[in-house]
Amino acid sequence: MDYNSYSSILKPYNHWVDSNWNVIESTQDLCSNYGIECHGGYWDHGLTNPNSGDFTLKSGSKNIDSGVLINGINQNYGGSAPDIG
Repeated sequence: MDYNSYSSILKPYNHWVDSNWNVIESTQDLCSNYGIECHGGYWDHGLTNPNSGDFTLKSGSKNIDSGVLINGINQNYGGSAPDIG
């Protein structure tokens, strides 16, 4: 789990809990305590118009060229890196 853009409008509060039901309040906590989600976070998704079904990324979206190469999945990307989403 990494390189995710979680929310376009509101950041959920106390979104994660671990196997002992300890609350994990941020992606920074996930990274420092569990070694996961070190590149993801909450930011505007930058989608063109998701309400009408247009999920393309707007120019300038933080999700453009921010992903990581996964062979067999997104190796045919355009730009300097795969997009998120």
